[in-house]
Amino acid sequence: MKRFVQAGVVVLLVVLSGCTTQQQSQGQQQVQQAVRSIPSPVKQGAQDAALTAEVAGAMAAQTGVNAFTVKPYAHRGVVTLTGKVPTPEVKTTLLEAVRRVHGVTQIVDHIAIAR
Repeated sequence: MKRFVQAGVVVLLVVLSGCTTQQQSQGQQQVQQAVRSIPSPVKQGAQDAALTAEVAGAMAAQTGVNAFTVKPYAHRGVVTLTGKVPTPEVKTTLLEAVRRVHGVTQIVDHIAIAR
């Protein structure tokens, strides 16, 4: 899809090179509108990565908790937590920290208690 859009933009720019300034402007606006209408998996991936990092930071900020044994993964606001913690209290602390992160809509809890 990305290659198709890039090829379309190149063709349009070549065609527009023989047009008036007003026609070029209109063509550029049409291209920009078309590009904006394409769903962006890259944009979603960046948002997911940012939320994953924010969740990891929130967990790591918990005093007295080794959050590095739990790995977060975010996708469209749903955060999946996978790993092991030593006590139910640590698990509760981590889950509460994740719930407070802006953008988290749901938590999928795969945290095991392993002593």
